[in-house]
Amino acid sequence: MAAITLSNSTPVVTLSGVTSAYGTVSAVIGENAPVEAAIFGPANTHFNVTSTGTILSPGTSPFDAGIVLAAAGEVHNAGDITAPAGIFILGAAAGAYAGNTGTIHATAGCGIYFKSAGIIYNTGQISAAGTAIALAGGGTVIDKGGISGGSAGIVFADGFSNNLILDTGATVTGNIELYGTLALAGGGHGIFSLSQVQAASTIAIAAGSNWSFYGSVSGAPDIFNRGAITAPISGLGGPGETVGDGIDGGGAVYNYGSITGGIVIATAGRYVYNAGGIQGENGGPFAPKSTGIDLLGPGAVVNTGTISADIGVKLASSAALYNYGQIFGGVRSSGAATVFNYAGGTIKGGVKIAAGTISDYGLIAGRSGAIVFGKSATNLLAVGATATLSGGAELGGGGIELLAGPQPGSFTAASYTDFSALTIADAADWSVIGSLAASIAVTNDGTIGVPSGQNLTIAGALSGSGAVDLPGTLTLNGEVGAGQRLIFTGTAETLNLGAAKSFLGELESFAPGDTIDLTSLKFASITATHFSRGVLTIATDARHGYSFTFASPKSFHNDTFSLFADGTGTGITLAPAAALAELSKPAGWPADTHLPSAAAALSLVTLQP
Repeated sequence: MAAITLSNSTPVVTLSGVTSAYGTVSAVIGENAPVEAAIFGPANTHFNVTSTGTILSPGTSPFDAGIVLAAAGEVHNAGDITAPAGIFILGAAAGAYAGNTGTIHATAGCGIYFKSAGIIYNTGQISAAGTAIALAGGGTVIDKGGISGGSAGIVFADGFSNNLILDTGATVTGNIELYGTLALAGGGHGIFSLSQVQAASTIAIAAGSNWSFYGSVSGAPDIFNRGAITAPISGLGGPGETVGDGIDGGGAVYNYGSITGGIVIATAGRYVYNAGGIQGENGGPFAPKSTGIDLLGPGAVVNTGTISADIGVKLASSAALYNYGQIFGGVRSSGAATVFNYAGGTIKGGVKIAAGTISDYGLIAGRSGAIVFGKSATNLLAVGATATLSGGAELGGGGIELLAGPQPGSFTAASYTDFSALTIADAADWSVIGSLAASIAVTNDGTIGVPSGQNLTIAGALSGSGAVDLPGTLTLNGEVGAGQRLIFTGTAETLNLGAAKSFLGELESFAPGDTIDLTSLKFASITATHFSRGVLTIATDARHGYSFTFASPKSFHNDTFSLFADGTGTGITLAPAAALAELSKPAGWPADTHLPSAAAALSLVTLQP
């Protein structure tokens, strides 16, 4: 038997002094190897053992231990245990506990071994030639001291709810096979090698703690940070990595605290949620530029906090960014990516992606272009009414969609280059200023406004089911689809039509003082005119002519159409009949007959609606 066999009648035992002996006990471990121990507790009692002295075991087998409990029990070591193995608790039932404030030194085997689920709380020192701590039934290890293992630091069995909690003052030497959650806590500044941890499902950094990391996470654990993660003390050692990479792993990262050094995610399908602060750093003047968040595979970044680095966010092909917060350093992608910048979101440093979609409702600013796409006809920039663009946008041949919102938006064509299509979405209301080339197809399903004193030229086709308000000058040089409504909303507006034969839109609120200029129609070529049921027809010969549909023609009352040569083509105006009566016109010309010859082309001709 062991040097000391605990009595079943005394389940609570306190040891002091020196115990230096061992003997064979009835408990077994491993492949039925016999266990010898200095202290042994039989299987039929839950012992609570406290040692404040010294326990020595002169055995040489890794199964010779200082303390062995054959049933689930408790060991509190405040002294020193030196033996081939430290503490074995071999009961099959859960409930094992070992608390160490002293020293455990296992010269050949395991420092602490639990056969069933249990809890180990260490504020002292545990060292072992083999595994420092092994939990065959899973459980929890709380370390505020030092743990060192020759073959492994801490090994948990797979398939259990395992937890490892490390204080900032704790150290672990040797690999950690976790199969569970690593929690990093404490009020000081801890340093930890992430490469020690194998098969972690979650890493959680507690609020108020501060940790420096180095190494790479394996097993794609999710990381929850509510404290502070500072730049590592050395490089991560991976290809192309330098000092300043804060976290390098394959799982998701949820940051509610602060991270200095950035995040690299290698595994596809993972994402980063940042509600705190992320600051990128690099290793010096010759190191690569720092990155706040770098997704190396498809995944997503959701930012409601602040990201600041030389490059704020880098996205792999098929990755996405959802930004509600602030990003300094911009967004970059060498592939086809998706970027959403929501109202209140700020991206300074611009967004530059090889291809994909950018949806902007906030602020995007960049010195060399706020938005830059690579060449792709599938590129899409969707712009909300609340968006602000500082620096211009290059679409790479793609399209722009102006979205509906709670307020009207403003679009200045000169700020956008190399785009092939402009769409105003259903129910969207946008002021559009500038000139759109003939190569740009415009689809208007909402409302286009031309601000007072401003001009808009659409040289290409205009289609859709929307409306265009004209408190300024509008020039349409391409085809106009039947679904478009051209509304004269102010006074003295001008509508220039360069392809009048292809105009199928409807004219609304045309009033005295407004002008429709048919720039492609020579006044002298007009042979007849007719107005009936809201349609004005202008003929140039027996087979050709122009038709214009006016909404609510009864609103014209006694006004009169006037056609005249205006230097660029033919103008159409509307004026009260009384005013027109005072104008000089050839006598005897009926309102609905052939117009004058070319010699008299400048004469005024009127039509009664």
